[in-house]
Amino acid sequence: MSVSLSDFEAKVKNLFKEHAKSGNAHFFFRPYLITSSEECEKEIVISTANELMEIFTSLPQNLQESAFSIVISHRVLSNSANRIVDFFVRNVTQRQMLSIKCICEKLLTCAELNINSCGWNDTFAFFVENISLLDYKDLLNPQMRLLTHVFMHYTYRDAIAVLLGTAKPEKSRIPYFEEVITEIILELMFTAECDHSQLNPQAWRIISTQIIYLTLQQSICFTRLVKILHTKLTHYPYRYARNQLMWCLFNFLSGGMQKYSGKSAWPSPALVETYCRMLTYPDLEILGLKQFTSHIVLTAARHQCCEMMYICCEILNYRLFNIPSTYRVHAIVTLQQTLAFAKFQTNASLYWMYRYYYYYYYFAPFARLLNSFVAVAADGTKQSIAENEELMRIIILTLARSTVISSKVLGPRKVLVHLKSLADFLVYETNSADVNRCVDVLNRLIFKYAVVPLERFMLTMLLRDYEGNDAFYALLIVMLLVQRSEELRSAVADCVAMLPSDYWHCQDWNDKYQAYQIKHAERTWSQVYVELSRASLTPNDCPLPVYFGTRCLQMLPVVDLLLQKLVESPAACLKFLDSTLSILGPLYRFHPYPVSFLYSTFRFYEKRLVESPAIKQKLALAVHGACVPSRDDHWLLSAEFVGWVGQATDRGPWVPDLNYYGALVRRLIDTFSEPRQQWSRKTDLRFVEFNNFQTHALYSICIELMSLPVGVVDVGNALVTLVTHWHSLVDKNTVMYWVNAIGLIFSALPISYMEPFYQTILTTLCSDHMNSINTDVSNKLDFEKRSKLMEDCYPARILALCHAVWLHSASGYLQLLPQALRSTWIPHVRSEGQFLYVCHLVAPFLQRFYQERTKFTMDITTDLYQMLYNVDCEVGNWKYEDLICDFFYHVKYMYVGDSVRQDTDRIIPMLRPSLQQKLRYISFAQGEQSAGTPFSEMINPIKLLGIQMVVWLQRLPIFGETAQHFWLAVTKLGDPLCFHFLAPLRWIWILLDDRPYWWVHTAGVSGQLSHPLKQFQWTCETGPGSPSGHAMVSASVWFNLLYNLQSDLVLGDLCGICWLLYVVFLIAVSISRTYISAHFPDQVILGIVVGICMALVTRSLVGHRRRRWSNLIAFMIALLLIALSVHEAHRFFGVDTHRSIELAAKYCHRAEWIHQSTTPLASFFRDVGVLISVAILLANKSMFTNNNKIASKFFSTKFAQALLGVGLNQLVALIPIGRLPTALFYAVLLPVLFTNNSNKLQ
Repeated sequence: MSVSLSDFEAKVKNLFKEHAKSGNAHFFFRPYLITSSEECEKEIVISTANELMEIFTSLPQNLQESAFSIVISHRVLSNSANRIVDFFVRNVTQRQMLSIKCICEKLLTCAELNINSCGWNDTFAFFVENISLLDYKDLLNPQMRLLTHVFMHYTYRDAIAVLLGTAKPEKSRIPYFEEVITEIILELMFTAECDHSQLNPQAWRIISTQIIYLTLQQSICFTRLVKILHTKLTHYPYRYARNQLMWCLFNFLSGGMQKYSGKSAWPSPALVETYCRMLTYPDLEILGLKQFTSHIVLTAARHQCCEMMYICCEILNYRLFNIPSTYRVHAIVTLQQTLAFAKFQTNASLYWMYRYYYYYYYFAPFARLLNSFVAVAADGTKQSIAENEELMRIIILTLARSTVISSKVLGPRKVLVHLKSLADFLVYETNSADVNRCVDVLNRLIFKYAVVPLERFMLTMLLRDYEGNDAFYALLIVMLLVQRSEELRSAVADCVAMLPSDYWHCQDWNDKYQAYQIKHAERTWSQVYVELSRASLTPNDCPLPVYFGTRCLQMLPVVDLLLQKLVESPAACLKFLDSTLSILGPLYRFHPYPVSFLYSTFRFYEKRLVESPAIKQKLALAVHGACVPSRDDHWLLSAEFVGWVGQATDRGPWVPDLNYYGALVRRLIDTFSEPRQQWSRKTDLRFVEFNNFQTHALYSICIELMSLPVGVVDVGNALVTLVTHWHSLVDKNTVMYWVNAIGLIFSALPISYMEPFYQTILTTLCSDHMNSINTDVSNKLDFEKRSKLMEDCYPARILALCHAVWLHSASGYLQLLPQALRSTWIPHVRSEGQFLYVCHLVAPFLQRFYQERTKFTMDITTDLYQMLYNVDCEVGNWKYEDLICDFFYHVKYMYVGDSVRQDTDRIIPMLRPSLQQKLRYISFAQGEQSAGTPFSEMINPIKLLGIQMVVWLQRLPIFGETAQHFWLAVTKLGDPLCFHFLAPLRWIWILLDDRPYWWVHTAGVSGQLSHPLKQFQWTCETGPGSPSGHAMVSASVWFNLLYNLQSDLVLGDLCGICWLLYVVFLIAVSISRTYISAHFPDQVILGIVVGICMALVTRSLVGHRRRRWSNLIAFMIALLLIALSVHEAHRFFGVDTHRSIELAAKYCHRAEWIHQSTTPLASFFRDVGVLISVAILLANKSMFTNNNKIASKFFSTKFAQALLGVGLNQLVALIPIGRLPTALFYAVLLPVLFTNNSNKLQ
């Protein structure tokens, strides 16, 4: 039997009465008092708590929260009372009679809590014990898995600094790192113990590097780390991987290197290779990389040691690919500073290595240079200069330069200028000559005489700014030079055959490299000159030590640019792409960033390549095939894709199925779930493109998706379908991996692939699945929890996918979210479930928007308020009203503050009273009293009754979502613009009456309505509302038209039906104007009466004998003057004629719905044309009835003039408020009005 709250309170007092003792004094002095034994006291406490629980259980559920507050208020009586309350709270928690959130709120808001330190300790202990049941269930759990994953990457230090909030330069002890390293080592040993083939030397190398770095940075204690390992290994009998463990520890103990004691002046290749490998450890800046970039290079430059500088340049160019960008920039700046030394500028080989690439210069005297050009020909015989036109032109250019050079050495900038001149000469001067002869001469200059390096010449030709045929001709020269050079073909073939690309695994790299250099020796012009003239080399021309560089490796950046130029020129691409890839494509096995090159090319040239998937397929297949011999067979592209591209000519168009897309996503998932799989252990992360295998797999998948012969929409739909339709490959146990993998793929693809993703969100919002989340929304949208319970909720799946995509996306991708919210989601959200779903979509990213794009935070908040108003107009009762209000308060105080106050003050007063009451601290808008005349105050009861009628109409089924378009069309038919400015003279300025959509707020009755008023596109008219202009127009114009037709016997037997339709039309216009909240019912009725009266008066005043044009023109001018006089009279007497504009701007749903054509003076100008227009219509009646020939003759002209007039009027009506100054708008309006009336007069 249930008891009341008062009875419960009395029973609780009786229970705690015997435990009160001496009240607070006993409570504070209880340590000094003698009490009963602890066992007896515990039994009394438990029995009292059980009795209290029985009384609490008998209460109705709606009274349990209040009863709980009564019980916890007695905890200050004594120590035993505090223990009773503690047992009671635990029993309530275990039985789940109240939610954890409710219990925590009651405990924190207990008034007696501040005087009871013991009670506070118990409360805090309760929070710590039950925090896992709250939303922040993972807050206090150790993040061992996250730190372990981060530690196994080379770039872990930046991530650790962000996770722990520590600055990089700080040297502070972090004992937790020792635990993490210990767990990683134990995991590696356990893996090796289970499978002896999985020693994973790469992981041991990483952890060894991290131990050295963290110990030197004083972040961990090496002694304590060894002790922890010793303690843990005593309990785990791991034996197989102990050799790796000892190697890892001894790397720290033996941290010194012996000095090189070789006899040669040049260091041995083994020493240089070892030094390069030491520099590739990214965490050892203090051991080598920092000294290398900041000290060694400067020291070598200071002593002008060309050999050491050349070695440093080779190390930077061919070995240190993945060093931090700051060190690379510092090294480049340091090298450029060394160009001030003349010795370095005059050494061609060293200057080329300075990243200026390919410096050449001419020696004096000029006669030697001239003779060297013509001394030896291809067949060994002398030739005449006149026989070679290209060579003659080169000699002339050289002679011209010699007058300026004066036998001095050219500087780097002059070299570049002359090489550009040579490129322009070849393009502009030899464009009409034989290109084959030109290419032959270039071949001899480059390969035989080494005057111009090939890669430098190609780079200059490709980067010159040519247009049209000149650009194609420059590209043609480069392509013919590549294709007709047997030396280049031979060098590329031998480079691929003799030099291994995975040099870090090769023990005899230098032997193979020396064999290649002997076969394809690279010479400078000075060396060629010495051979031809049989002179001796100068000290600056002595050969430098070469360890890694070849002409083929130097060409790799130029090959990238060449392929991109081919993509830019479709005609050249179709002609030369296949041949270029066959010659230069194999060099991509040595490319340091092949995947990045393909990805950036496909992304940058997306619009050019979207219609040419074959080009992307050829590029991807060429790079993939070049690297297959040294890597896995499917390191870049899948087997299915390679097989289809290889047989594309034998098959039709390929349309991949979902199994194909699922296999691609599964490839990325495997790199996360099994990061140490067999194929990934073949590479060393120090020398590969990406520092983790997940990034490599992600960009490889994106390259393959962008190369597919299907549209971007099809690819996006396929990726989304994997989640929306639960493909068979999707494992429910690893569904979070799938969702995050698809999110990563979307964030890495071009932005055009996101269109199907946002379309899926819109489809979900409009689907019937929204009905399934009307109750217990947050719990049903918890995708992780639902998936673990094997429960399926389609909106939760889409929500998880959206969060995954946006979480991994860059800021540029996130800008689509506010656009989708405003343009597509707002018009379709009409229920509470839809609104809560949108809040779940955008709320987690408000913090990120606030930090990165603050304006988007304001836009999203404004759109959410707008969406709240739309839903509030549709739903009957809110189920989660408190939750929604809490959300908006959170957004206000955390992100937007008062920055959107103007929008909140406009929207919140239009909500239902309960929402206005709960959001009253967000909106500070006060109800304004109407500033109308005393007549307006007298009809307030009538207006209130009219407002109730408007609400009743808007709630009728006939005004539903579909039918409301009909009523909007009806109200548009009553618009004066539809009658070519045939608007009756409205006495609205004299009455100064209000309109419903602002009166409910200014009169303060919005809180009394059961439902808020709806607003539509035609609601927000300005100017006073009585009488209704639409009703007057419809009543007067159609009355005159039907009366004239009836008097001319045109209607005949249809007269009664026409008058019946006239009445029905007036009723429909009246209902529509009331339905859209533009007029009160009394204003519509008054408009009909005034309109009919004006039609009768106008008909009686205007006859056939009173249609002189001069009188009508004078009458129109008089009315214009009257309009201006009335307007100025209102202003003179202090009446604000633009008050309605301010009210409309404040209370209108959307600012773009307010048009300047509805302002009071503009309406008055329209009214001026009413009497004259109706008079002209009546006066010209005889002309069109008695003279049919004239009527038919001028019908087409009149019809065209009418269309022109209506078009001008509609353009004027569409001008939004505030777009033009008021005076300028009226200046535009008057000529339009005069033009239309002049057409009638004619």
